[in-house]
Amino acid sequence: MNQKNKKCRLKQRQSRNLLIVSLMKETGWERERVVDALEELETFNLVKFPKKGGMLLKTGEVR
Repeated sequence: MNQKNKKCRLKQRQSRNLLIVSLMKETGWERERVVDALEELETFNLVKFPKKGGMLLKTGEVR
């Protein structure tokens, strides 16, 4: 793995971890529960964490 790819993956992990910590504070849930909920959102492509960092959140109209 080259240096550029390592930096990208690091930013991805940092973004994910930041969201996990934030949700733990907001909800009072344990880390394991937040991670499980986040993985479920990722399974349905509602949340994505690009390799270059940040977060993509799918929004739309409910019918």
